Amino acid sequence: MEKFQMTQREALEKTIKMWDWMAEHPGMDKLDYFLEEDILPIPHNACYLCEEIDARGCENCPLYGRWGSSHLEAATCLSASSLYSLWGQASRPGAEIRYAKAIAARCREILAEMETKRQSAMLGGR
Repeated sequence: MEKFQMTQREALEKTIKMWDWMAEHPGMDKLDYFLEEDILPIPHNACYLCEEIDARGCENCPLYGRWGSSHLEAATCLSASSLYSLWGQASRPGAEIRYAKAIAARCREILAEMETKRQSAMLGGR
């Protein structure tokens, strides 16, 4: 099976794009995204983050410990209270859209934190 070669930043950017699409297409699933957008090969678990961490384990996911909604904690996407699980269980399009947008927003937060760290490291390296 062909593997994706991408950085964590690239995986987050692709994940944001996917979840933005999911928010715009309620009733579709992750596999639909890859098929509709003609993206092959499909990453592991139809997830760029899973693909990027490969076999290193869920604790290496940039969203590890941050999958929960504002009032629930969830370490991984597979946790029953994770935004991903809630998205998968949503019975109304409005809820599905809200959870998809929340996942994309969480990824944007992590990208912003990465950029802040990168800029701090550059300033500290002068």
